[in-house]
Amino acid sequence: MRKRLMSFWENYKFRFVPWIVLNLKKRKLPESHESEVNLSSTVKKTKLNKVNNDNNVPNTPSLSSSSSQSLNSTGGPIVHHVTKGRDKLIPDEVILHYLIKLFDNFEQNATQHEKNASEASKRNLEIMHNTLGYSIERRKSLVSDDAGTGVFLASGSAKPGSLIALYPGTIYMPSEPLFFPSIGNPFIFRCSDGVHIDGNDKWISKSIFKSCAARDKFRYDLPCCDESWLTSNPLNPLNIGQYVNNRSKSAVNNVVYQESSLRIALSISNSQRHELPVQFCKYLPNVWSNPGNNHQPLRLVPLVASTNIEEGDEILSSYFTVVHSDDVKKHNRS
Repeated sequence: MRKRLMSFWENYKFRFVPWIVLNLKKRKLPESHESEVNLSSTVKKTKLNKVNNDNNVPNTPSLSSSSSQSLNSTGGPIVHHVTKGRDKLIPDEVILHYLIKLFDNFEQNATQHEKNASEASKRNLEIMHNTLGYSIERRKSLVSDDAGTGVFLASGSAKPGSLIALYPGTIYMPSEPLFFPSIGNPFIFRCSDGVHIDGNDKWISKSIFKSCAARDKFRYDLPCCDESWLTSNPLNPLNIGQYVNNRSKSAVNNVVYQESSLRIALSISNSQRHELPVQFCKYLPNVWSNPGNNHQPLRLVPLVASTNIEEGDEILSSYFTVVHSDDVKKHNRS
């Protein structure tokens, strides 16, 4: 029994907000997790005007050998811990480019009378592979026997800097109540500035998300977000980031969380260069819990590849590797 409890705690503590707050403030992992590596001088920025000839998406940044995923001399994993906004693996503009390209392809291939949600989900999974060069799916995790569901690269291969997934859920500002949804909830993600995202697709969390989504519709036929991530057939295959497991002692993380701010163009016919057209919001997996926050950029937490990921690899993160958004920090100071 004690062994099972210890095993449960080792997996759950990374989702236990008080434990995360204490350890994140220290900027230090417990001794059992070995050393950290800072990417501050090793990330090469991606230029938005560079386009990948194969996939028609931006070239991804490369990481120097000093920051590649590896094992230390004792066999323990080295954790990439990025602490500054300038260290983002890819700029927010590149993330926006990824999303617009993918969502536009979803729209072009959508049929007016889709037979069922499963068919639409399967079609968009193929579109994701054709657009980005890879796709992801949920299945039983290999981290441990009791790890539950995990996320795997279903097809293709992803380079460092590739957008792998999005963390879905209801967004709560630090001052907003989250007590009842957080009870027994392992899917609460805490951003560096205290903003929380509830990525649970069941129980009260599911009801809250659906209620907020219905409240914030732009029009009766123009959703503000994607609700299908709450089901087994997400319309946007990226929207399963909450099921990415923490890396184990024997397997290093291959993605990092990157906090980003996304501006929405509130007019279908008048979207600016750095804004997401409003008609594409139906593919985004996030909504504000408080409608008073709708005037500001939408918080997104993309999961970005930090190393090469091949078909069949499980997507693994480090819950201590959070890359801050400069826009987020500016908003907090205002």
